[in-house]
Amino acid sequence: MSENLHGRMGSFWLSELPYIVMLILVLVGIAITSLVPGWTAGYWQLITVAFAAIAIASEWPRLETDSRWWRLVLVQVLHWGAIFLAMRVLFLPHVAQMLNSDSIGLAVLGLLALGTLLDGIHLASWPIAVVGVLLGLSVPAIAWLDQATVMITVIALALIAAGGSYIWYRRGGRFG
Repeated sequence: MSENLHGRMGSFWLSELPYIVMLILVLVGIAITSLVPGWTAGYWQLITVAFAAIAIASEWPRLETDSRWWRLVLVQVLHWGAIFLAMRVLFLPHVAQMLNSDSIGLAVLGLLALGTLLDGIHLASWPIAVVGVLLGLSVPAIAWLDQATVMITVIALALIAAGGSYIWYRRGGRFG
């Protein structure tokens, strides 16, 4: 039974691998946006191409006939091409000057989330749609974490100061 369960779990992870790769690519993209803003445009655009390839590859086995492959490819190229062009607009010099790198990163992530969710809906692929929902939920989460960093730091410093004061008081007002 253990081998059967082990085999099913391995099969599950293998079948979910494309969607896990999508999430990993986005996590790397978020890190790149924060750490190396100069690479942001190129990386997010490569992710768009990768998402199109993953969608095509994951849906290929579900095709009823080999003659329907051209429709799948055409629809995916048009869908992800539109997302790619919308991303390019965000990186145009006049648009990029109005936004900082964090804003552009969140806008690109939101655009990718919408594109992924819609692709999952149109393909009737719940795993792709779930990736889109997770990406969409990450946009406000990242924005909140960015704003909350100062608040979290202040709270941590206040707790350290309160703890230090308590220890100092318990030791009779002396250090050591």
